Amino acid sequence: MKHVSRERNKVLVLWLLFCVMPLALCAQSLNDKVNFGLNNQSLDEGLQLVGRLSGFRMSYAMLSVERFQHITIEKKLRTVKTVMQLLLENTGLQYEV
Repeated sequence: MKHVSRERNKVLVLWLLFCVMPLALCAQSLNDKVNFGLNNQSLDEGLQLVGRLSGFRMSYAMLSVERFQHITIEKKLRTVKTVMQLLLENTGLQYEV
């Protein structure tokens, strides 16, 4: 019986190493850095860009963001958190992860 239990534990450890660990290693973080900049673009374009650069999946109501146009942010290496703060500055909008 102990032999079966050990085999089960080995299988579980292997499953964790090969299935779960890669997911943890690929997880996005707000502290990841991206080279982000906008030149007279909309908030929608900015959110799409930060999503592409960071791997975060963005979801928002177009009606909430479409009125924010002509945004310029100097291209620079920043954390995703900083980029989101810059994008949403003075919009009254918030984000959640």
